[in-house]
Amino acid sequence: MGLPTAHWRKLEDWQRRFKSAERAASKAVFGGGKDKEKRVREAVGHYLKMGRELCVKVTTSLICLCDQPVDQAHWDAGLL
Repeated sequence: MGLPTAHWRKLEDWQRRFKSAERAASKAVFGGGKDKEKRVREAVGHYLKMGRELCVKVTTSLICLCDQPVDQAHWDAGLL
């Protein structure tokens, strides 16, 4: 049974980039300095954009999984 995970081959990269965006947003929020509001707005905006992209990716993958037929033998054997 082939699962639609081909698009997830860059999972570690997604995790790294998302965590990096979260750290950058946190640093901007809790840090100080000149033009703080602008930096916060940009960092949080980037973080939210990445979160939305990841949400679309996960939703698409889940829909593809739901559309796949299930073989009765796999279901009975508990291989799902």
